[in-house]
Amino acid sequence: MANNTTSLFFLLITLTLVSLPPYHESAFDFFKLVQQWPPSFCKFQRCAQPIIKTFTIHGLWPDNYTTTLDSCIGNSFQYFQAYFNLAMQLYDRLNILEVFAKSNISPGATGNHLLPQLKKSLVAHTGKVPDFKCQLGRRTATPTNLLKEVVSCYNSYGTAIDCPVSQLSNSCNRRGNTILEFPG
Repeated sequence: MANNTTSLFFLLITLTLVSLPPYHESAFDFFKLVQQWPPSFCKFQRCAQPIIKTFTIHGLWPDNYTTTLDSCIGNSFQYFQAYFNLAMQLYDRLNILEVFAKSNISPGATGNHLLPQLKKSLVAHTGKVPDFKCQLGRRTATPTNLLKEVVSCYNSYGTAIDCPVSQLSNSCNRRGNTILEFPG
């Protein structure tokens, strides 16, 4: 029953988003929920202290398999409310820190992790392949990739799907180095 209610909820939000002008001239194929890791972001940006240590929503982006979407801005309160509600529903479904903890992956103290370990942990939980975005860390002989964002993908009904291969993945695999720093 809860699964049918959730599917109906996502269908209604999607219909609301698509029907509210102006959404976008071309239809989107899927959503990307991008969650950001503040300790990595704050290594390069000025951030308020203390830095929170939980994944935060960077954005919920409609996307397309074949083209880049330029804009997805609505201009009504109803549009923004529906979009915000969808982002929060998807975010609440996936607590990345809890999923990583079940695989003995934690920020800070445990040091570096391999990209395949992180991916395997999330796939075991969701059954779907996520995407990752990294930022080049310290300038040393062996550059460090900082885990910056985790991307999960959903169809227009809110069902998790495999994320398509993107340029994001390449940012975590510089020169064949798949070791990621997950700062605490």
